[in-house]
Amino acid sequence: RLFMSSIRDCDTEDFENTLYLSELEELKSNYLLSDELLAYEIIAAKLPVHIDKTQDSLVDSIKVNERVIINFLETEYLTKSGASFTKVTTAKIMGISRTFVGQLGKVGILEALNPTSDSTRYTGKSIANFLASYECIERWATIHNVKLYTIMLALIRNKIDPIFESTIYKKTPKFVSTLNSLYHPSCQKRQQLNLPL
Repeated sequence: RLFMSSIRDCDTEDFENTLYLSELEELKSNYLLSDELLAYEIIAAKLPVHIDKTQDSLVDSIKVNERVIINFLETEYLTKSGASFTKVTTAKIMGISRTFVGQLGKVGILEALNPTSDSTRYTGKSIANFLASYECIERWATIHNVKLYTIMLALIRNKIDPIFESTIYKKTPKFVSTLNSLYHPSCQKRQQLNLPL
């Protein structure tokens, strides 16, 4: 009963602003989360959701605002007490190569646990700090379903240069504004077409 009460308390998001958990495949893959685990994290964090009462299961009925869930994953989820991630998972979350993750660990931007071990893990807090200050445009393009070429053109036009490699940018107001101008959630949702048989 307490669980259902918690869900009802979270059912505050508008239907139009939301996506089903099943539509967040890239995010779930990056964070190694199933629909069930993501639903648990959402409810435990009391994030606003929309419950689609036409669906058969609770997990299938949960819809979330994409920006809210991305912000949650990049901050609260990563900074949970003692959270740490392998080099492979860290690379997926950050949208960069494993080699570059290792380089960021060596210069102290990412905090490595057991840095001399073959199974180096990186703290969620240091990953969250990186994501708060920097963005890999390949990662952003994939998450927001915007073509990388479109992003690169907009950044060149606005004279915004990368600071690491060729795809890592500092999150300045101008950079964030440029990316936000390219993202139109209502146009980006992948919709199933009903075809007559």
